[in-house]
Amino acid sequence: MRAASYLQVACVLLALLPAARAQIDEARPPDDRGTQPERKLEPGGSQTPGALRVAARCSDVKLGKGIAEFTWASPTAEVQAQRIDISMFRDGFQTERFETVARVPTAQNRLVWDDARPGINYYWRVLVLTPQGWISSETARYEAPICPVDFVEPSQPPR
Repeated sequence: MRAASYLQVACVLLALLPAARAQIDEARPPDDRGTQPERKLEPGGSQTPGALRVAARCSDVKLGKGIAEFTWASPTAEVQAQRIDISMFRDGFQTERFETVARVPTAQNRLVWDDARPGINYYWRVLVLTPQGWISSETARYEAPICPVDFVEPSQPPR
């Protein structure tokens, strides 16, 4: 009985987490939201990755697992390599608390990622390597979905 009560409280807290995070974001001053990229050319520059988008869904194969499909517009001129960085921390790119989740070919502009913790906000960016060095996109936020899991045992076939 006691374990069931703890489980109910945990479920309620997980359900309220995204709403609380949104209220915190709204309360911050406008210049404190998001993160600044490592290095960036002028907005709309031909070498800056842009149009960052993410589509989140629950896996049909792995129950309880969220999947993110990241897409972006890759620059076409002088790009030698690309990588995608993700952090659970708003200031993760400034404080080096992030991981590079993929290095992708220069022609690729899509990545499917399934390593997120449910309900957590992630910050991600795309970096391209040019003759001038690594150039970062702006930082985008992704909230990992909380996917339901069915704990019902499958029925046994009749004997």
